[in-house]
Amino acid sequence: TFDHMDIALSKVFKPAVVNNILCLPQHQQMVLCALANTFQHSRKKATTLGELNKSYIEICRSTQVPAVGMLEFSNMCMILSDQVCKHPWFFIMYHQYYKKKKPKY
Repeated sequence: TFDHMDIALSKVFKPAVVNNILCLPQHQQMVLCALANTFQHSRKKATTLGELNKSYIEICRSTQVPAVGMLEFSNMCMILSDQVCKHPWFFIMYHQYYKKKKPKY
């Protein structure tokens, strides 16, 4: 069917990092969206965990997804940070993809 072809072609032509991001748990994807939103709407080159958490909570509210607590949020940020350190292109590619195709968050 057309849907099967669409899925197959999108898997072939999407960068591997995009597939990795799409395979992340929902809340980690939302943290990445919060990070992208934070830097997109300001000229800052850094942010605090508190500011990022506020942006994450706004995304959770807008999508009606219950936010995780601060400890779990902090752990998710550390996990994502480890991924970026292992693969520095991880966030760069995500940000480029995010600009082209805004996720539903």
